[in-house]
Amino acid sequence: MAARIGMVLAAMLASASLAAAADWPQWGGVNRDGRSAEAAWSADWPAKGPKVLWQADVGAGYSGFSVAAGRAYTMGHDGANDTVWCFDAATGRVTWKHSYACPGGVHPGPRCTPTVDGGRVYTTSREGLLLALDAATGKVAWPLDLYDILGGEAPMWGYACSPLVVGDRLIVETGAPNAAVVAVAKADGRRLWKSGTEVCGYSSPVAYEQAGKTRVAAFTASAVIGLAPDDGRILWRYPWDEPTYRNTIASPIISGDLVFVSAAYGGGAALLRVGDAACQPVWTGKQMQNHFSTCVLEGGHLYGFDGDRGDRGRLRCIEFATGKVKWTRERDGKGQVILAGGRLIIQEEDGDLAVAQASPEAYREAARAKVLDGECWTPPALADGRIYCRDSEGHVVCLDVSAKADAKGK
Repeated sequence: MAARIGMVLAAMLASASLAAAADWPQWGGVNRDGRSAEAAWSADWPAKGPKVLWQADVGAGYSGFSVAAGRAYTMGHDGANDTVWCFDAATGRVTWKHSYACPGGVHPGPRCTPTVDGGRVYTTSREGLLLALDAATGKVAWPLDLYDILGGEAPMWGYACSPLVVGDRLIVETGAPNAAVVAVAKADGRRLWKSGTEVCGYSSPVAYEQAGKTRVAAFTASAVIGLAPDDGRILWRYPWDEPTYRNTIASPIISGDLVFVSAAYGGGAALLRVGDAACQPVWTGKQMQNHFSTCVLEGGHLYGFDGDRGDRGRLRCIEFATGKVKWTRERDGKGQVILAGGRLIIQEEDGDLAVAQASPEAYREAARAKVLDGECWTPPALADGRIYCRDSEGHVVCLDVSAKADAKGK
Protein backbone atom coordinates (compact mmCIF):
# COMPACT_ATOMS: atom_id res chain seq x y z
CA MET A 1 0.00 0.00 0.00
CA ALA A 2 2.80 2.42 0.89
CA ALA A 3 4.50 1.70 -2.43
CA ARG A 4 1.22 2.34 -4.30
CA ILE A 5 0.68 5.63 -2.46
CA GLY A 6 4.25 6.63 -3.28
CA MET A 7 3.66 5.91 -6.98
CA VAL A 8 0.46 7.97 -6.96
CA LEU A 9 2.19 10.89 -5.26
CA ALA A 10 5.06 10.69 -7.73
CA ALA A 11 2.62 10.73 -10.63
CA MET A 12 0.80 13.72 -9.14
CA LEU A 13 4.04 15.62 -8.69
CA ALA A 14 5.14 14.80 -12.21
CA SER A 15 1.78 15.98 -13.56
CA ALA A 16 2.00 19.24 -11.59
CA SER A 17 5.54 19.79 -12.86
CA LEU A 18 4.44 19.29 -16.47
CA ALA A 19 1.50 21.67 -15.99
CA ALA A 20 3.78 24.32 -14.54
CA ALA A 21 6.26 23.87 -17.39
CA ALA A 22 3.47 24.47 -19.91
CA ASP A 23 2.44 27.75 -18.29
CA TRP A 24 3.72 31.26 -19.00
CA PRO A 25 2.69 32.84 -15.70
CA GLN A 26 4.42 36.23 -15.83
CA TRP A 27 6.57 38.64 -17.79
CA GLY A 28 9.23 36.59 -19.59
CA GLY A 29 7.73 33.21 -18.70
CA VAL A 30 8.36 30.94 -15.73
CA ASN A 31 11.86 32.27 -14.99
CA ARG A 32 11.56 35.74 -16.56
CA ASP A 33 14.16 34.78 -19.17
CA GLY A 34 11.92 34.64 -22.25
CA ARG A 35 12.18 30.84 -22.40
CA SER A 36 9.47 28.19 -22.55
CA ALA A 37 10.10 24.56 -21.61
CA GLU A 38 7.85 23.41 -24.46
CA ALA A 39 9.66 21.57 -27.22
CA ALA A 40 6.89 19.73 -29.09
CA TRP A 41 5.34 22.71 -30.84
CA SER A 42 5.10 23.05 -34.60
CA ALA A 43 6.57 25.59 -37.01
CA ASP A 44 5.23 23.65 -39.98
CA TRP A 45 2.68 26.31 -40.91
CA PRO A 46 0.63 26.71 -44.06
CA ALA A 47 1.24 29.85 -46.12
CA LYS A 48 -1.49 31.76 -44.27
CA GLY A 49 0.07 30.93 -40.91
CA PRO A 50 -1.01 28.89 -37.88
CA LYS A 51 -4.66 28.20 -37.19
CA VAL A 52 -6.34 31.07 -35.32
CA LEU A 53 -8.08 29.67 -32.25
CA TRP A 54 -9.57 32.95 -31.09
CA GLN A 55 -9.24 36.72 -31.31
CA ALA A 56 -10.27 39.63 -29.08
CA ASP A 57 -9.95 43.37 -28.62
CA VAL A 58 -8.70 44.33 -25.16
CA GLY A 59 -7.89 48.01 -25.58
CA ALA A 60 -4.68 49.94 -26.13
CA GLY A 61 -1.45 49.11 -24.38
CA TYR A 62 1.67 46.98 -24.28
CA SER A 63 0.73 44.38 -21.68
CA GLY A 64 1.78 40.87 -22.62
CA PHE A 65 -0.07 37.62 -21.93
CA SER A 66 0.34 35.47 -18.84
CA VAL A 67 -1.08 31.96 -18.96
CA ALA A 68 -1.69 29.70 -15.96
CA ALA A 69 -4.17 26.97 -14.97
CA GLY A 70 -6.04 27.21 -18.27
CA ARG A 71 -6.55 30.97 -18.10
CA ALA A 72 -4.89 33.74 -20.12
CA TYR A 73 -4.50 37.25 -18.68
CA THR A 74 -3.62 40.61 -20.21
CA MET A 75 -4.50 44.32 -19.85
CA GLY A 76 -5.78 47.17 -22.03
CA HIS A 77 -7.10 50.75 -22.00
CA ASP A 78 -10.32 52.15 -23.53
CA GLY A 79 -9.57 55.87 -23.32
CA ALA A 80 -10.73 56.34 -19.72
CA ASN A 81 -10.22 53.03 -17.94
CA ASP A 82 -7.76 50.19 -17.72
CA THR A 83 -9.12 46.66 -17.81
CA VAL A 84 -7.51 43.46 -16.59
CA TRP A 85 -8.82 40.63 -18.78
CA CYS A 86 -9.06 36.92 -17.96
CA PHE A 87 -9.85 34.56 -20.86
CA ASP A 88 -10.37 30.85 -21.11
CA ALA A 89 -7.00 30.05 -22.72
CA ALA A 90 -8.40 27.45 -25.12
CA THR A 91 -11.57 29.19 -26.31
CA GLY A 92 -11.12 32.92 -25.71
CA ARG A 93 -14.29 33.11 -23.65
CA VAL A 94 -14.07 36.02 -21.21
CA THR A 95 -13.96 34.50 -17.72
CA TRP A 96 -13.87 37.86 -15.95
CA LYS A 97 -12.62 41.41 -16.33
CA HIS A 98 -11.83 44.16 -13.85
CA SER A 99 -11.73 47.86 -14.77
CA TYR A 100 -10.53 50.99 -12.98
CA ALA A 101 -10.10 54.64 -13.98
CA CYS A 102 -6.71 55.55 -15.40
CA PRO A 103 -5.50 58.26 -17.79
CA GLY A 104 -4.18 57.13 -21.15
CA GLY A 105 -1.12 59.33 -21.51
CA VAL A 106 1.31 59.25 -24.43
CA HIS A 107 1.40 55.79 -26.00
CA PRO A 108 -1.74 54.93 -24.01
CA GLY A 109 -2.41 51.84 -22.00
CA PRO A 110 -0.80 49.56 -19.41
CA ARG A 111 2.77 48.35 -19.81
CA CYS A 112 2.64 45.66 -17.11
CA THR A 113 2.23 41.97 -17.88
CA PRO A 114 0.12 40.34 -15.13
CA THR A 115 1.93 38.10 -12.65
CA VAL A 116 0.04 34.92 -11.68
CA ASP A 117 0.97 33.22 -8.43
CA GLY A 118 -0.77 31.25 -5.70
CA GLY A 119 -4.33 31.79 -6.91
CA ARG A 120 -3.87 35.53 -7.43
CA VAL A 121 -3.02 37.90 -10.25
CA TYR A 122 -0.86 40.96 -9.57
CA THR A 123 -0.90 43.96 -11.91
CA THR A 124 0.31 47.56 -12.05
CA SER A 125 -1.13 50.53 -13.92
CA ARG A 126 0.86 53.17 -15.81
CA GLU A 127 0.23 55.47 -12.81
CA GLY A 128 1.55 52.97 -10.25
CA LEU A 129 -1.63 51.30 -8.94
CA LEU A 130 -0.64 47.83 -7.71
CA LEU A 131 -3.55 45.37 -7.56
CA ALA A 132 -3.97 41.86 -6.18
CA LEU A 133 -6.90 40.05 -7.83
CA ASP A 134 -8.37 36.59 -7.35
CA ALA A 135 -7.16 34.59 -10.36
CA ALA A 136 -10.45 32.71 -10.75
CA THR A 137 -12.96 35.52 -10.17
CA GLY A 138 -11.17 38.86 -10.56
CA LYS A 139 -12.27 39.99 -7.11
CA VAL A 140 -9.90 42.61 -5.67
CA ALA A 141 -7.96 41.25 -2.70
CA TRP A 142 -6.16 44.53 -2.09
CA PRO A 143 -5.10 47.71 -3.92
CA LEU A 144 -1.99 49.79 -3.29
CA ASP A 145 -1.20 53.14 -4.86
CA LEU A 146 2.59 53.09 -4.90
CA TYR A 147 3.19 56.79 -5.46
CA ASP A 148 0.50 57.80 -3.00
CA ILE A 149 2.22 55.97 -0.15
CA LEU A 150 5.83 56.49 -1.27
CA GLY A 151 5.78 59.90 -2.92
CA GLY A 152 7.26 60.71 -6.31
CA GLU A 153 5.58 59.97 -9.62
CA ALA A 154 5.55 57.57 -12.53
CA PRO A 155 8.29 58.07 -15.16
CA MET A 156 7.72 60.01 -18.39
CA TRP A 157 6.22 57.18 -20.47
CA GLY A 158 4.20 55.60 -17.66
CA TYR A 159 4.97 53.04 -14.97
CA ALA A 160 5.92 49.72 -16.56
CA CYS A 161 7.19 47.30 -13.91
CA SER A 162 5.64 43.82 -13.81
CA PRO A 163 5.61 42.60 -10.17
CA LEU A 164 8.18 39.95 -9.24
CA VAL A 165 7.21 37.25 -6.73
CA VAL A 166 9.95 36.10 -4.35
CA GLY A 167 8.60 33.86 -1.60
CA ASP A 168 5.89 35.70 0.32
CA ARG A 169 6.58 39.11 -1.21
CA LEU A 170 6.16 41.18 -4.34
CA ILE A 171 9.11 43.23 -5.48
CA VAL A 172 8.68 46.25 -7.76
CA GLU A 173 10.81 49.12 -8.96
CA THR A 174 9.32 52.57 -8.25
CA GLY A 175 12.05 55.22 -8.31
CA ALA A 176 10.25 57.02 -5.46
CA PRO A 177 12.38 59.00 -2.97
CA ASN A 178 14.55 56.54 -1.00
CA ALA A 179 12.39 53.76 -2.43
CA ALA A 180 13.88 52.86 -5.79
CA VAL A 181 12.82 49.26 -5.19
CA VAL A 182 10.08 48.17 -2.80
CA ALA A 183 8.83 44.87 -1.38
CA VAL A 184 5.26 44.33 -0.17
CA ALA A 185 3.57 41.29 1.32
CA LYS A 186 1.67 39.20 -1.23
CA ALA A 187 -1.06 38.49 1.31
CA ASP A 188 -2.16 42.04 2.11
CA GLY A 189 0.07 44.60 0.35
CA ARG A 190 1.79 45.58 3.59
CA ARG A 191 5.10 47.32 2.90
CA LEU A 192 8.08 45.22 4.01
CA TRP A 193 11.03 47.32 2.89
CA LYS A 194 12.13 50.11 0.60
CA SER A 195 15.61 50.52 -0.77
CA GLY A 196 17.83 52.74 -2.90
CA THR A 197 17.74 56.17 -4.49
CA GLU A 198 17.85 55.22 -8.19
CA VAL A 199 15.77 56.82 -10.95
CA CYS A 200 12.84 54.72 -12.18
CA GLY A 201 13.12 53.16 -15.62
CA TYR A 202 10.77 50.80 -17.47
CA SER A 203 12.40 47.45 -16.74
CA SER A 204 11.13 44.62 -14.52
CA PRO A 205 13.36 42.98 -11.87
CA VAL A 206 14.59 39.39 -12.10
CA ALA A 207 15.41 36.88 -9.36
CA TYR A 208 18.52 34.69 -9.49
CA GLU A 209 20.43 32.25 -7.29
CA GLN A 210 23.99 32.83 -6.10
CA ALA A 211 25.87 30.73 -3.56
CA GLY A 212 22.61 29.12 -2.53
CA LYS A 213 20.86 32.42 -1.89
CA THR A 214 18.09 34.15 -3.84
CA ARG A 215 19.01 37.59 -5.11
CA VAL A 216 17.24 40.21 -7.24
CA ALA A 217 18.69 42.26 -10.10
CA ALA A 218 16.96 45.51 -11.06
CA PHE A 219 17.87 47.62 -14.11
CA THR A 220 16.91 51.13 -13.08
CA ALA A 221 17.38 54.26 -15.18
CA SER A 222 20.53 55.24 -13.26
CA ALA A 223 22.13 51.90 -12.33
CA VAL A 224 21.94 48.13 -12.36
CA ILE A 225 21.66 46.95 -8.76
CA GLY A 226 21.63 43.64 -6.91
CA LEU A 227 19.47 43.30 -3.81
CA ALA A 228 18.79 40.84 -1.01
CA PRO A 229 15.03 40.14 -1.18
CA ASP A 230 14.66 39.53 2.55
CA ASP A 231 15.54 43.08 3.62
CA GLY A 232 16.33 45.09 0.46
CA ARG A 233 20.06 45.47 1.12
CA ILE A 234 21.90 46.67 -1.97
CA LEU A 235 24.69 44.18 -2.60
CA TRP A 236 26.26 45.68 -5.72
CA ARG A 237 25.74 48.60 -8.07
CA TYR A 238 26.84 49.38 -11.62
CA PRO A 239 26.10 52.98 -12.74
CA TRP A 240 24.20 53.50 -15.99
CA ASP A 241 24.86 56.81 -17.70
CA GLU A 242 22.03 57.81 -20.05
CA PRO A 243 20.80 61.06 -18.48
CA THR A 244 18.49 62.39 -21.21
CA TYR A 245 15.61 59.95 -21.62
CA ARG A 246 16.20 57.42 -18.83
CA ASN A 247 14.83 54.64 -21.05
CA THR A 248 16.05 51.36 -19.59
CA ILE A 249 13.39 48.91 -20.73
CA ALA A 250 14.90 45.43 -21.13
CA SER A 251 15.13 43.13 -18.12
CA PRO A 252 18.50 41.79 -16.93
CA ILE A 253 19.62 38.40 -18.30
CA ILE A 254 21.46 36.27 -15.76
CA SER A 255 23.66 33.19 -16.11
CA GLY A 256 25.58 32.08 -13.04
CA ASP A 257 27.43 35.12 -11.74
CA LEU A 258 27.07 37.05 -15.01
CA VAL A 259 24.42 39.73 -15.57
CA PHE A 260 23.75 41.20 -19.03
CA VAL A 261 21.90 44.49 -19.52
CA SER A 262 21.19 46.55 -22.62
CA ALA A 263 19.41 49.78 -23.54
CA ALA A 264 19.09 52.13 -26.49
CA TYR A 265 19.29 55.94 -26.44
CA GLY A 266 23.07 55.65 -26.59
CA GLY A 267 23.21 53.19 -23.71
CA GLY A 268 24.62 50.07 -25.34
CA ALA A 269 25.28 46.85 -23.44
CA ALA A 270 27.28 45.53 -20.51
CA LEU A 271 28.11 42.10 -19.15
CA LEU A 272 28.81 42.22 -15.41
CA ARG A 273 30.36 39.66 -13.08
CA VAL A 274 28.59 40.03 -9.75
CA GLY A 275 29.01 38.80 -6.21
CA ASP A 276 27.51 39.58 -2.84
CA ALA A 277 29.69 42.64 -2.35
CA ALA A 278 30.75 44.00 -5.74
CA CYS A 279 30.45 43.78 -9.50
CA GLN A 280 32.93 44.20 -12.32
CA PRO A 281 32.30 44.73 -16.05
CA VAL A 282 33.44 41.86 -18.27
CA TRP A 283 32.78 43.82 -21.47
CA THR A 284 30.80 46.85 -22.61
CA GLY A 285 29.85 48.09 -26.08
CA LYS A 286 27.23 49.31 -28.53
CA GLN A 287 26.83 46.04 -30.49
CA MET A 288 23.47 45.29 -28.83
CA GLN A 289 21.17 48.20 -28.02
CA ASN A 290 17.78 46.88 -26.90
CA HIS A 291 15.26 49.65 -27.55
CA PHE A 292 12.13 48.04 -26.12
CA SER A 293 12.89 44.30 -26.20
CA THR A 294 14.81 41.85 -24.01
CA CYS A 295 17.25 39.37 -25.55
CA VAL A 296 17.14 35.61 -24.96
CA LEU A 297 20.16 33.48 -24.07
CA GLU A 298 20.76 30.05 -25.61
CA GLY A 299 23.95 28.02 -25.89
CA GLY A 300 26.22 30.84 -24.85
CA HIS A 301 24.74 33.33 -27.32
CA LEU A 302 22.31 36.22 -27.05
CA TYR A 303 19.60 36.78 -29.66
CA GLY A 304 17.71 40.06 -29.79
CA PHE A 305 16.79 43.23 -31.62
CA ASP A 306 19.52 45.85 -31.80
CA GLY A 307 18.69 49.45 -32.69
CA ASP A 308 18.99 52.87 -31.14
CA ARG A 309 16.28 55.55 -31.06
CA GLY A 310 15.42 56.54 -34.64
CA ASP A 311 17.17 53.44 -35.99
CA ARG A 312 14.93 50.92 -37.74
CA GLY A 313 16.76 48.06 -36.07
CA ARG A 314 17.96 44.56 -36.85
CA LEU A 315 17.92 41.05 -35.37
CA ARG A 316 21.35 40.11 -34.08
CA CYS A 317 23.24 37.26 -32.44
CA ILE A 318 26.21 38.01 -30.18
CA GLU A 319 28.45 35.82 -28.06
CA PHE A 320 27.49 36.17 -24.41
CA ALA A 321 30.97 35.91 -22.93
CA THR A 322 32.71 38.34 -25.30
CA GLY A 323 30.06 40.48 -27.05
CA LYS A 324 31.37 39.34 -30.44
CA VAL A 325 28.75 39.75 -33.19
CA LYS A 326 28.07 36.40 -34.87
CA TRP A 327 25.41 37.46 -37.39
CA THR A 328 23.03 40.29 -38.20
CA ARG A 329 19.75 40.10 -40.07
CA GLU A 330 18.83 43.49 -41.48
CA ARG A 331 15.09 44.10 -41.81
CA ASP A 332 12.88 47.13 -41.73
CA GLY A 333 11.83 47.17 -38.09
CA LYS A 334 12.41 45.98 -34.53
CA GLY A 335 10.49 43.44 -32.51
CA GLN A 336 10.55 40.90 -29.69
CA VAL A 337 12.04 37.42 -29.28
CA ILE A 338 11.24 34.44 -27.05
CA LEU A 339 12.74 30.96 -27.09
CA ALA A 340 11.32 27.43 -26.99
CA GLY A 341 12.86 24.10 -27.92
CA GLY A 342 16.00 25.67 -29.35
CA ARG A 343 13.97 27.89 -31.69
CA LEU A 344 13.40 31.62 -31.70
CA ILE A 345 9.82 32.89 -31.89
CA ILE A 346 10.11 36.37 -33.34
CA GLN A 347 7.34 38.97 -33.17
CA GLU A 348 8.25 41.75 -35.58
CA GLU A 349 6.74 45.18 -35.05
CA ASP A 350 4.91 45.11 -38.39
CA GLY A 351 2.82 42.11 -37.25
CA ASP A 352 4.86 39.31 -38.82
CA LEU A 353 5.53 36.26 -36.64
CA ALA A 354 8.59 34.21 -37.58
CA VAL A 355 10.44 31.13 -36.34
CA ALA A 356 14.19 30.58 -36.70
CA GLN A 357 16.78 28.22 -35.30
CA ALA A 358 18.74 29.59 -32.35
CA SER A 359 22.12 29.07 -34.00
CA PRO A 360 25.19 31.32 -33.90
CA GLU A 361 26.19 30.11 -37.36
CA ALA A 362 23.56 31.97 -39.36
CA TYR A 363 19.95 33.16 -39.37
CA ARG A 364 17.87 30.22 -40.65
CA GLU A 365 14.16 30.95 -40.84
CA ALA A 366 11.72 28.04 -40.60
CA ALA A 367 8.36 29.83 -40.79
CA ARG A 368 6.79 33.26 -41.23
CA ALA A 369 3.21 34.57 -41.25
CA LYS A 370 1.35 37.86 -40.90
CA VAL A 371 -0.67 37.52 -37.70
CA LEU A 372 -1.50 41.15 -36.82
CA ASP A 373 -1.76 44.44 -38.70
CA GLY A 374 -1.00 46.97 -35.96
CA GLU A 375 2.26 48.01 -34.33
CA CYS A 376 3.60 45.11 -32.24
CA TRP A 377 5.95 46.05 -29.41
CA THR A 378 4.82 43.31 -27.02
CA PRO A 379 6.57 39.91 -26.79
CA PRO A 380 4.47 36.85 -27.62
CA ALA A 381 3.81 34.10 -25.09
CA LEU A 382 3.86 30.33 -25.66
CA ALA A 383 1.83 28.01 -23.45
CA ASP A 384 0.20 24.61 -24.06
CA GLY A 385 0.88 24.68 -27.80
CA ARG A 386 -0.61 28.14 -28.25
CA ILE A 387 1.13 31.41 -29.13
CA TYR A 388 -0.52 34.61 -27.87
CA CYS A 389 0.23 37.87 -29.72
CA ARG A 390 -1.06 41.45 -29.46
CA ASP A 391 -0.59 44.87 -31.03
CA SER A 392 -0.55 48.26 -29.32
CA GLU A 393 -4.18 48.98 -30.33
CA GLY A 394 -5.31 45.92 -28.37
CA HIS A 395 -5.99 43.36 -31.10
CA VAL A 396 -5.01 39.96 -29.72
CA VAL A 397 -4.77 36.59 -31.41
CA CYS A 398 -4.29 33.06 -30.06
CA LEU A 399 -2.61 30.69 -32.52
CA ASP A 400 -2.55 26.88 -32.47
CA VAL A 401 1.02 25.62 -32.90
CA SER A 402 0.54 22.31 -31.09
CA ALA A 403 1.96 19.10 -32.50
CA LYS A 404 -1.55 17.64 -32.69
CA ALA A 405 -2.70 20.59 -34.80
CA ASP A 406 0.16 19.85 -37.17
CA ALA A 407 -0.80 16.17 -37.30
CA LYS A 408 -4.34 17.13 -38.29
CA GLY A 409 -3.08 19.43 -41.03
CA LYS A 410 -4.57 22.39 -39.16
